[in-house]
Amino acid sequence: MLTQCLSEDFRKEEILCNAIHPGWVKTDMGGKEAPLDAMDSVGGMFQVLSALTEKNAGKCLDWEGKIIPW
Repeated sequence: MLTQCLSEDFRKEEILCNAIHPGWVKTDMGGKEAPLDAMDSVGGMFQVLSALTEKNAGKCLDWEGKIIPW
């Protein structure tokens, strides 16, 4: 809800606000079984960030840019 509210507040300033899920990443928390290494996750999130448009405002996206329903 915070993401959606901030998105509306920042819209008049032309600032996009959304949430990004990094995926299941091989870290201390994610464990060795995770299918994604940190470099791939971060690279994917950078691609998603660079392609954001106003239609993404207030949405939750994964590291590949797919919408995750609230």
